[in-house]
Amino acid sequence: METDNKKVKARERIKDFAKSEFNSDFDALNDSERSVALLKFYVDEIHNKTRTEIDDEQFDLGLVDGAADLGIDFIHKDDQLVTIIQSKYRGVSTKSEDPKSIIHFKQTLNRLIEKNFQPNKKLKEYLNAIDFKNDQFRLIFITTAPLAGDAKIESETEPAYGNSIPDIAERVTYEYLDENQLNIQLRNALSIGSGISDDPFEISAYQSQTHGRQILEAQIDGRKQCVMAVEANQLINLHNKFRDRLFNLNIRNFIGNTDQNKKIGKTIKQDPSNFFFFNNGISCLSKGLDIDHKRGKVTVKGLQIINGAQTVKSLVLNKPNGSEIPVVLMRITSIDEHYSAEKTFIDSITRFNNSQNVVRISDFRSNDPVQVDIQDKFSKINLQDTTKKVIYLRKRTDEIKRNQEVVRFEEFCKALHSFLVDPVQFSSSTSYLFDDSDKGGYAKIFGDGTTPWDAISDEDFQIRAAIWWLSKNFEEKIKIDKKTEADNLKKNALQGKWLILYAARCLLDRNFSNGGDAIKKHYKSGWKMGEGAIGKWYQELYNQAKGSVIYLYLEAEKNKEKTGFLHRNWLRSNATAEQIKNYCQNAPIQALTIPPSKN
Repeated sequence: METDNKKVKARERIKDFAKSEFNSDFDALNDSERSVALLKFYVDEIHNKTRTEIDDEQFDLGLVDGAADLGIDFIHKDDQLVTIIQSKYRGVSTKSEDPKSIIHFKQTLNRLIEKNFQPNKKLKEYLNAIDFKNDQFRLIFITTAPLAGDAKIESETEPAYGNSIPDIAERVTYEYLDENQLNIQLRNALSIGSGISDDPFEISAYQSQTHGRQILEAQIDGRKQCVMAVEANQLINLHNKFRDRLFNLNIRNFIGNTDQNKKIGKTIKQDPSNFFFFNNGISCLSKGLDIDHKRGKVTVKGLQIINGAQTVKSLVLNKPNGSEIPVVLMRITSIDEHYSAEKTFIDSITRFNNSQNVVRISDFRSNDPVQVDIQDKFSKINLQDTTKKVIYLRKRTDEIKRNQEVVRFEEFCKALHSFLVDPVQFSSSTSYLFDDSDKGGYAKIFGDGTTPWDAISDEDFQIRAAIWWLSKNFEEKIKIDKKTEADNLKKNALQGKWLILYAARCLLDRNFSNGGDAIKKHYKSGWKMGEGAIGKWYQELYNQAKGSVIYLYLEAEKNKEKTGFLHRNWLRSNATAEQIKNYCQNAPIQALTIPPSKN
């Protein structure tokens, strides 16, 4: 797989992606459409494989490209991290990106903060949700042209900010991705689940002038562990060889604190001799651990960095080029030859080594016993009328094989929360969805409302599996309707995918008392919208749910002068969810028939 990934080129993949995503040959798209295709490709194929997922609804809401976009193609906020992207698709004949484009991009935040420019309607609505005094910002400039000459110089120069928010620079990171960097990131995303080779390799302890290479060895409850200092170049070389596969077991390997990363980089460049004292170091697991005290070397295999990904990546981004090489504290713990045999220990040590991190993402929950139980139950489903097996993808690093029907963890959780609880609370906060306290959403969909389950009953699983197939079929139908709907207002309403799913729940409750119980008989799926008795029944449910959301959306837009209607706010308002519930319970809507058991 690694060899094949080295041959992957982003430009070729973008063309294939555009054909499947936009149902059009890439060459038939205009320049603006090609840039959107590049943007969507980056989000789906790179960002979503390496960071907190941006689903199709969030992408549509964040796509602000057009007149008065202030140099922003896409904007997205999750918790307190705001991601801003500008994409430029350039032909193969373009020798270098225009440096003026880089300069303009670097002034994006100034344009937003100083408010001297009028943003378009979609961007203006999104800006209402941003807290410029506290949020962190990740700005990404993507181009298929090389970054060379003046463009490269500009990309390496920090922008200047006004005085209105003095500390804004400490909360901002910039990334500039040209075709070469896109290739690297794409190959990294494709290979991330493969792990690293079990071939043994050596790591040398730092050579002190007075004490040589020292390694502290400990054996606790039969488990070998060592602690040593290592030169940063060894870690940089490891990353260059294995890239993010080093962090497959790291539950937060892609989420970093912007300000903290900048401080790490500053120490590497300005005070490398004290890096060892200022940094907490890294923690690793290894399948076996052979310590040679005489040579000052440790032999490891299948190495995994479970804490310290940000330290390693900061070293890579700020490569030491002087005579002083930073030294890093490294702890390695041996585990069984097979990671799966020590799953409980690995889950615990990984979680506790990352407990200082504030932001909680889905990977914190992916190892929970109830998730393993759900994965097992999904694996036993044989889809009707197909040879596909079902795989519940708890982690983005789990392997996907051919001929598998994939149930993705984050999307599964959103569907469950939309149907069982509401479609709004998680819309701008991934951390809420995976918060297992009584204030979070996790126990509401995988527990009794306050405490998560250790395992899931057959009945509760069947309800949730049925919700997933319902959501999946609804999503596919919404995509088709978006392309064929001529009325722009109705098309805008279709961006409320989770609202439509919630409306379906409300309609099922109205007709059958409990919406989940009404559809659980279809937990093995195999049905397709509009086909057979089951598919035709769900088609009617979809039509009623979609019609309800569109009707309420049009009513709100029609009365916008009184209500202050804003598209994005309406899709994410608790009041909207309440309106949907009341309408589906009381409006004169034709009663649904009893769901059929067979096609």
